[in-house]
Amino acid sequence: MNYKISKFYQDMPTGNFAPAKRTSNFKLMQDPAYFPFGAGNPSPDTFPVDKIREVYNEIFTTPALTKATLNYGFGAGYEPFLSNTKAWLNKLYGSMVTENDDMMATAGGAEALAFPTMVLTDPGDVAIVEDPTFSATLSMFKHNGLTCVPVPMQTDGMDIEKLEAALKANPKAKLIYVISTFQNPTGYTTSTEKRKAIYALAQKYDVIILEDNPYGELRYSGEVINPIKTLDTDGRVVYCSSYSKIMSPGIRLGYIIGNKALMPVVQTARINVHASMLAQVMVGEFMNKYDLMEHIKSCCDYYRVKRDIMYNTLKENMPDSVTVSYPEGGLFLWVDLPEGCLSGPLSEKLLENKVIVFDGAGFQVDKSVPSHGMRLNFSMPSETQIEKGCKLMAEVTKAYLAGK
Repeated sequence: MNYKISKFYQDMPTGNFAPAKRTSNFKLMQDPAYFPFGAGNPSPDTFPVDKIREVYNEIFTTPALTKATLNYGFGAGYEPFLSNTKAWLNKLYGSMVTENDDMMATAGGAEALAFPTMVLTDPGDVAIVEDPTFSATLSMFKHNGLTCVPVPMQTDGMDIEKLEAALKANPKAKLIYVISTFQNPTGYTTSTEKRKAIYALAQKYDVIILEDNPYGELRYSGEVINPIKTLDTDGRVVYCSSYSKIMSPGIRLGYIIGNKALMPVVQTARINVHASMLAQVMVGEFMNKYDLMEHIKSCCDYYRVKRDIMYNTLKENMPDSVTVSYPEGGLFLWVDLPEGCLSGPLSEKLLENKVIVFDGAGFQVDKSVPSHGMRLNFSMPSETQIEKGCKLMAEVTKAYLAGK
């Protein structure tokens, strides 16, 4: 059979995110001989397995919960899950979910981003995005026929002057996509001042802010910065997150928060009737039975140690010309090479030495543009792997830069 593949899938991202190469690298990350700094997963060591098991036992020995779990649910979601999540977010961030907002459960964070994109944009519209940013979202925007216009990331968020220039130059802009806290891939957090500036520009140019915050609760140091959604006075911010990073990615449970006038329309985008009732009931009951913040604190205690080992080892061993970010949370840190030194060839040399990283070009709108940044993950490797792998990475980097 000679299959005719759609142009979108012919044009899927290249480089480290090419499907064949990505699959190959993921297989290598299971090999104990390699240092797996290229992952993006939360560590299975943080999953509350015993508590989840107890909740499931309770669900299937309580007839009302069993019935709710195994039957069809409502498109917006299971009410105890939604109400517990709203209460938890308001406790964390203040006026996060107001009387003007509604919430919808989704099958993970990716679906949460896709639904509002589907109903708020048409093919040919523009999405303004951070550069670099999460490659899967770029692919989703492209799948919906959007043109992505990049705005350079700085250590405290988007370059605001260039953001306004992009909005001026693109009257068909419909969305500003922001990973506001512990951004993937850089680990950077958008400052309070820049959050206010982004919101003001969205008002000025009448665009929606699609705020993605899957890592925000994983804070290991520094002060909490409230989501952009807490600034929202006119229904302009659509907030998306998930339980993947704070509980388990396998349960595939996320959520969208948006204005009451918008959310019924967003709900029409779904074709799967509702998110998994098994996951929604489990998380809803988990929050009734246990202190979610206590669990998240244990995750933060676990990741904080790994972050510090990775950062300190790199800082002690990397050449002074190499910049290493110190994220206050999340799962990633970012390594910048000196100007003119490309990360692509270095990432290949590191792979030859059994150190797996992600070349920054894979997170750019234009993946053909050379990058001098690399994303490193500290959640998956062990503490020993982090220390040994980072020392080896520094040796390979020194040799690479010496040849320039």
